[in-house]
Amino acid sequence: MSSEPERASVEGRAAGTAAWGPSFDGQLLRSLLRMRSKRVETSAVFKRKDAALDAAHFADLMRPLGPLPAAPRIGVALSGGSDSLALTLLLHNWTQARGGAVTALIVDHGLRDESSEEAAAVARQATALGVSAQILRWQGSGGTVLQARARDARYARLSQACRDLGLLFLALGHHRDDQAETFLLRAESDSGPAGLAAMGQISVLPDLVLLRPLLSQPKAALQDYLRQRGVPWVEDPSNRQPRFRRVALRQQASALGRQGLDSDSLAEAARCLGLARRSLEAACLSWLGRHAQWHRLGYLSFDRAAFLRQPALLRQELLSILLRAVGGRAYPPRSAALAQLADCAGGPATLAGCRLLSLKGRLAVVREERGALALPLRPGFQGLWDRRFTVRVGETASADLQLTPLGRQAWERLEARPKLRETPLPAAWSQPCVHDAAGPLALPLLGWTRPGCQVPPIALRFTPADLPGSALFTVACHKAHII
Repeated sequence: MSSEPERASVEGRAAGTAAWGPSFDGQLLRSLLRMRSKRVETSAVFKRKDAALDAAHFADLMRPLGPLPAAPRIGVALSGGSDSLALTLLLHNWTQARGGAVTALIVDHGLRDESSEEAAAVARQATALGVSAQILRWQGSGGTVLQARARDARYARLSQACRDLGLLFLALGHHRDDQAETFLLRAESDSGPAGLAAMGQISVLPDLVLLRPLLSQPKAALQDYLRQRGVPWVEDPSNRQPRFRRVALRQQASALGRQGLDSDSLAEAARCLGLARRSLEAACLSWLGRHAQWHRLGYLSFDRAAFLRQPALLRQELLSILLRAVGGRAYPPRSAALAQLADCAGGPATLAGCRLLSLKGRLAVVREERGALALPLRPGFQGLWDRRFTVRVGETASADLQLTPLGRQAWERLEARPKLRETPLPAAWSQPCVHDAAGPLALPLLGWTRPGCQVPPIALRFTPADLPGSALFTVACHKAHII
C-alpha cells in the first residue's frame, strides 16, 4: 500500500456522475493529515494556560493547529454561551488580522419553544460584534438519550453547513473543564487508554477539520475575557439538569477537587494520555500499512498470525480502530470486550456492529447489515451515510430514492447477482443500496442496476469517519481490483 498522505477511500459510482472533488485546498488538507502521525507540541501552551486571554496568547494557542491558510476562513460553532462566544470573538480578531474571516454557525435545535428566538438573538449579537452569522435549523425530540442525539444532530448540521460554504475548518469552544468531564465520563464507560485521552486539539474528518484551540484554558478565563469587554452571554437551562450525567459530574466538581481530581489534574492526565495515544496510533497505522488490505465493498482483512504476535494493548487498539472504521460507530466498544476479542481473535465473533470472520489464514472485519438508518436521497444531496460512505446525488435523480443496507434477504432475491469473487457474503448484505418504491434499484459499489432500469446519478465514496491517520496509506480501486 502507498504511503502517500491522502484520505483512504474506495469509490463506487453509478454511470453518468461527475468526478468527485470537494472545493478544498488538497495540499493543505494533506499537510494537516500528515500531522496526525506526529506529536503536537503543546508544552508552551500549557505553560501559559492560566495567563489572561489576549491576542498574543490566542495566537500561541492557534499555532499548534496549523498549517492554516494565509487568509484563513473558519467556521465556528456558536451557541451564545460563554465558551463559544469567547472563541468566536478571539477567532474573529485573529482571522481579521490575517486577512481572513469567521462565519458563526448557530444551530436552532428545536428542543424548547423559545429556541428559535434564542438562536435569532445569538445571530443578532454576532452581527453586532462584526461576525457573519448563519442559523441552522434542526427539529429535535426528547428522550432518555436527548443530549447525545442533539449533539450528533448538531454536528451533522454544522458539517453540512461547512460543506455548503466551502469551509474546511470548524472551530469548537471545548475548554479544560470539558476535557476533565470527558475524561471522567470515559473512565465511567470503561474506556481504554486511547479513550481516556479524551478530546484532541485537531480532529480530521473526511472533508472537515475540527479545531479546539481553547482545550488548555479554564472556563473561568473565557468568562473573564467576556466580562472585560462587556459582552454578555446566555446559559442553556439543560446545563443545570442533573439527569444528564455530564451535568451531574459538573455539579460534583467541588467534591472531586477535594479528592485531588480537579479539572487541572484530570485535563493534564488526558493530555499525557493523548501523547501516548498518538504513539499508539502511529504504531497501529504502521502495522495496518504492512498487514491490512482494504476491500472495495467497505470491509478489510489482515494477517491473523501477524496480528496475534502483537502486544495485547496494540491488538486492542487495532481492533478499536477497525471496528469504528468498518462499523460506522463514533466510539469504540468497552475495553473489556475489546480485550476479550483481541485475546481470542480466531473468528467468528460479533462486536460493535461488525462481524469478525476467518478467511484462509486472514481475519476480516465486515459491517453487519443491521443498524444503519435509511437516508433519503434528494436531488443534489451531499452527505454521509452510516458514518462510512460519502454520498453525492446528481441533480437529475428521482426524488423518491433512499439509501439503506441491502440485507441478506434482498441479496438472495436479486436477479443476476454480481460476482463477489472471494468476498465474504456478509459484506454484500451490508452494501449501500439505492431503493425506489419498487425495491432495490442499484448497488453503485458493485455496478449492479435493476434490469430494465436507468442507472441513477449517484456516487458513493468509502470514507470512514473516524479512521485516525488514514492519510498514511491509500486504497485505490481499478476495474473492481484493489491497487
